[in-house]
Amino acid sequence: DESFERNIEFIEKSDAVILSNLIVGKGNLRNLEAALYAAKLGKLFVVEEEDFNKRNFAGDEALKIYNEISSKISSERKIKSNQVISALSFI
Repeated sequence: DESFERNIEFIEKSDAVILSNLIVGKGNLRNLEAALYAAKLGKLFVVEEEDFNKRNFAGDEALKIYNEISSKISSERKIKSNQVISALSFI
């Protein structure tokens, strides 16, 4: 859809993308898909404050995408919210 395509364009133009500690439902599942694209480009940082399973209301599909994201990023890119500024300073 149009919003997803705009997200992809922004990701392609960005130096870094941050996936916040968001709650995922059917209505924002495409944000995870966009984050996966950013991970494949090596641009993604994931803020992990709470276990994904506690924030996942979109079921197995969201879990599969999130696990794929996790497999594509290094542990240094899995950060807490208070580490965002310092993590981005290395870009």
